[in-house]
Amino acid sequence: IFEHSVMATAALVDAFLSAGNQLGMLFYGRMINWTMPGYGKVQVEKILHDLSRLEPGDSQAFNELYIPRRLFPTKSQLVLISPLRPDDYLALLELRSKGYAVLVISPDPVAFEASILPKTESIEISKRIASLRRQLFLGRLKAIGIQVVNWDVSQPFEQVARRELERR
Repeated sequence: IFEHSVMATAALVDAFLSAGNQLGMLFYGRMINWTMPGYGKVQVEKILHDLSRLEPGDSQAFNELYIPRRLFPTKSQLVLISPLRPDDYLALLELRSKGYAVLVISPDPVAFEASILPKTESIEISKRIASLRRQLFLGRLKAIGIQVVNWDVSQPFEQVARRELERR
């Protein structure tokens, strides 16, 4: 999931900056890493450099999320790439309540794990239950105005993103 998330981030960086948008990045993981907002090819290089140094890991910092408003003013588009956990809900709700437009690209951990496990009846039932829980959680996010792309990583990111984001 981590490697897929990094590849999706690189694809989005290229798309956003090629379209002339200003882009900054904030990475939560084992370490917190900022890339200040900027434009153009130099910004692509900065962000790709920062992406190459990332390591997977849990961070409690997302639970006490602080977004500096001078770097990311209210109404900024924030894109979160995360498999998501139910305890992320309050932090995402807080971002929406502060006026940010939030888009979540969520590599589906249920589909990912199920694809590498043996196909037994108990695993299929577990997958169905976990998928239903995930769909309910994603529905709660959509209900508070957060755009969510549930990405099955067996599908190419560019196709999924294009299909899902063109609908909106």
